[in-house]
Amino acid sequence: MEDYYFEWAQGYMAGMNAMFGPAKTLPKDLTATKFSVQKRVIRDFCKSPPLEEYEAAIPAVYVLLPAMKKSQ
Repeated sequence: MEDYYFEWAQGYMAGMNAMFGPAKTLPKDLTATKFSVQKRVIRDFCKSPPLEEYEAAIPAVYVLLPAMKKSQ
């Protein structure tokens, strides 16, 4: 089940990249950090405030990801 939620999270973050695209902010490289690490960040976030919804953890992952290089 976690894999299905994580696929959704990747799509959510891709949407965040698209939203920030017109701005002067470089999009994040969603594959620069291993997926296992990204999943762990989400799990740890969800353990901290256990009543928080899964989607609240996604920005915590997103801010950890490096920006794409301009040539990507």
